[in-house]
Amino acid sequence: MNYKAKTHASYDLLLTFQLFLISIVSITMKTSPLLYILSGILIVFLFSSLFLMFHLTIENDIIKYKIYLFSFPIYKKDISSSTILKINFVRRGWSTKTAIIKQKSKFPIRLMLFQPQSFYTDLLAYCEQYHVEYKQSKDFLLLMKLDK
Repeated sequence: MNYKAKTHASYDLLLTFQLFLISIVSITMKTSPLLYILSGILIVFLFSSLFLMFHLTIENDIIKYKIYLFSFPIYKKDISSSTILKINFVRRGWSTKTAIIKQKSKFPIRLMLFQPQSFYTDLLAYCEQYHVEYKQSKDFLLLMKLDK
């Protein structure tokens, strides 16, 4: 099954505000050309982060995680069920469900805002089918009950 996520609208607003602040500071402070270069690089980075898209595919016992900038892949990770230590299902904010995949000797991957809504139930089924250890917080279970 394929799942997609984009950056949340509140993040877009926050990044736009940061871009505005950086551009005002770089215009008012005319001290060095290095400041212009650094602020320009930061503006490009923040602007490009508005267009990140996340794709996740569950195939057999492999979870394929990809990050795209526009339509160009910038990060790709294949995670097999044998390399997963645990999957934590938690709540972020008021109503955002999140899954955190903890791997052996690697950085954890945080999965949130994926569509369709069946993503979390499918990930739970994946854990049951391939005997992956998982933990659900009380808040996450409450959100799952509210969705039904």
